[in-house]
Amino acid sequence: MGLDARGAAHAFHVEHGARMAGRVAHVQRQTQLLLLLLRLLPLRLQLDGRGLGGVERAGLEACGE
Repeated sequence: MGLDARGAAHAFHVEHGARMAGRVAHVQRQTQLLLLLLRLLPLRLQLDGRGLGGVERAGLEACGE
């Protein structure tokens, strides 16, 4: 492998690594947001005055039961 080929391969791997790092950071942000929303869900249900039983009842009513 010539010097130019090695340089090109190195540049490719550096660029690929940077893209992968960007994707990992994006997935980490999405995961953190999802976990935050899941943590806030019970609070939202309490503020609605329904609690989990109310959600279950609402689901049954929506199904016509």
